[in-house]
Amino acid sequence: MAAGLTTVDHYSKHSLEQFFDVYGSYFGPVKEFVLDFLLAIYQPHDITDNDHIAWLQTKSNIFTGAGFTSFIATEANWYLENNNSNVYMYEFEYVSAVGRIFKVPGWNPVPHTAELPFIWMQEPIWRKAIDSLEVVPGDYEMADFFGKMWTLFAKTGFKWYRCLSIFFKSFLLSY
Repeated sequence: MAAGLTTVDHYSKHSLEQFFDVYGSYFGPVKEFVLDFLLAIYQPHDITDNDHIAWLQTKSNIFTGAGFTSFIATEANWYLENNNSNVYMYEFEYVSAVGRIFKVPGWNPVPHTAELPFIWMQEPIWRKAIDSLEVVPGDYEMADFFGKMWTLFAKTGFKWYRCLSIFFKSFLLSY
């Protein structure tokens, strides 16, 4: 959509099935079973085929899990299996116009790397949002939060969380 190659109206159960035919082909003979399983988890109940936003969200949720979350969890497990108990992860869910490349009518997704403008404070990205009057007070609070977290980590290493009233639990391995 960002490149203008598709629109929201493109998303439907049929388009998701076509996409999965290609990207789920490595499941071989159980591909249909896997898709049904994923839809049972991620598809909202009672959506119609012309609820394009719901199908876009379903596709996004399925492939976020497949393309990002599953690999991150696997990597965390590798660290834990090698006796590293200092494994921390986060899922960034803050909605902001800062750094947003495109808008989806009726939905404000949080794309992969959406936290980077709050960590690196890239001037062109912030300038665009400021000039467009899209920056809200929560954006500055989020930038301050990341600034504090990274600064404390640089100063104290793994003991950074003890400097705050916030407590983060390390990731646990469980089967």
